[in-house]
Order: sequence, then C-alpha cells, then structure tokens
Amino acid sequence: MTRPPASPPATQLTWRQVRTWRARRHFLESRAPRKAMLSVAAQLGGLHAQLMSSAELALWARVEGLQPNDVADALWKRRTLVKTWAMRGTLHLLPAAEYPLWQAGFSQYTHYLKQAWFRYFGYTRESIEQTITAIDTALRGRQLTREALADQVEALIGQAKAGDPLRQSWGSTLKPAAFRGALCFAPSAGARVQFTHPESWLRPGRAVARERAMPAIVRRFLAAYGPATREDFGWWWGTTSAVGGGLLEALGSAVAPVDIEGTRGGRSGPTLVISEGQSRSRRRDYCPHSIPMWWRRAGTPSTC
Repeated sequence: MTRPPASPPATQLTWRQVRTWRARRHFLESRAPRKAMLSVAAQLGGLHAQLMSSAELALWARVEGLQPNDVADALWKRRTLVKTWAMRGTLHLLPAAEYPLWQAGFSQYTHYLKQAWFRYFGYTRESIEQTITAIDTALRGRQLTREALADQVEALIGQAKAGDPLRQSWGSTLKPAAFRGALCFAPSAGARVQFTHPESWLRPGRAVARERAMPAIVRRFLAAYGPATREDFGWWWGTTSAVGGGLLEALGSAVAPVDIEGTRGGRSGPTLVISEGQSRSRRRDYCPHSIPMWWRRAGTPSTC
C-alpha cells in the first residue's frame, strides 16, 4: 500500500519573530517615504475606512512626511485611491491601479443572493438584479447622492418604491452594486455622500480574470498578515473557514506550514506563510529582535 507523501516539516518560529515580521511588512519598524504612499496601501491590502480618520492615521503611522490633505487629494483630485465597500462589506481605500484585481475578487461574493438576505431586505433575485443594473446605468458619467440615485433607480425600473432600500443610511443594499463594479464613492456634496461609476471615475484598467483574482489576493493577505490560518483568512475576506481553507490550499507549494511556539494552526488547518524561492517564511528571515507591540487578529492593520 502506497503511503501518501509526508507533509513538509513546519518552520519553527516564536511570536516575537512573527510580531517583528508583521511590523516590518507594515512599515511600522521603518516608515516608507511619502512618495510610496500608494505602495504602502497596496501592501496592506487596502486601508480600512469605516472612519476616514482611521485610514489617514494608518497611513500616517507608516509614511514619513504625510501631509494632512494627501489622502483626500489622492481620492478626489488625483484619483489614485478609490473608496468602496470591500472585504467583509466594510469601507476601504484601495489603490486605483489595482481596482480591477480587487473588483474581480469582490465579484465572487454571493451572500446577497441568498434567501435570508432577500427576506431581510425585501428583495427577490430578479429585483436585486434589476436594481444593480439600474445603478450601473444611473451612475455612468454622473455623481449622485443617495437620494438622487434612489430616484434614478425608481425611474429606470419603473416602480415607485424600488429605490426605498437604497435610501437606508448603512448602505447594505448598495454594496452588491459595489461588488459588481457598478458603484464607488465620489466627492461628497456638502454633508451628503455621493456615488459614481468606477469606469467613469477611474482610468480604465485591464480586467482581471476571476480565476486569477483570488490566488493573488490570498498571496497579498499572507504577505502582509501571515502567518495565518484558514480561519484568519476567512474572517478577513468575509467568508467561512472552509472556503478560506480551500483558497489557501489552492496555492499549493506557494505556502508552507509553520509552528509558532507549539501552535501549528487553528481548529481546521495549519498556520501558513508564503513560501517562494528564498522564502521569507524561513526562520533566518525573521528579525531576531522584538517590536514592543501586540497585534490584533491577522488581517487587521494596527495604527500605531
């Protein structure tokens, strides 16, 4: 009887080494120059922006000489950052040049096509598809407030109350359009939020195939937040640990297991790191000294 091939031995690491690795990858040991602001945002996998000040503070902690208006200018003047609903349905700032990659990943979200979601928000499969199509049409070449967008959706669908769910302040019913690449944020009109179409707002970029998007995104996650388990990735991406594990396993030999002071993984799988060429996952590549900080869950950037 042929035995299955043995799993590769896990690299031995300490938590001090892991913290130092993450601090280096997050530019918290040594700040990046101001001109590298977009590269920092890319390496972090975007900036969490439920509060804009949180995204600004996250960059300020990592970028030397960042000026108060740099983030706003990148968003609304140069359009080199884009604000949209992203991982876990939360607001993020993403490098505009990488928007096609992220959008190809977000397009694979399907939680809003489940019956529980339909019942809660009062949609059917047909009506949510009609709404997304109407949003796509309404926002092309235009910047609309939430109320104006809802009015346009009603006019396009031809139903008086079809836009009512879009008027809700949390934006839960706008997120599917963002995931489909039909909506992103535009400059506010006073205190009122505005939306526009990414294809109108950003420079056209080459589309990324859906099957190529997730492997690239998983690599980004591990490169910034690793070592991590399938639970860690599942939480960060907003999916189950089973789906997260499948995406990690799909990387094959590009990932390698590690043992962190006797902890080799979560409930359903090993702790993994990127393992490419002269792998950064090797013990010798982890700095031996410590950064005095405790990190939150893998996938949550620290701001200090």
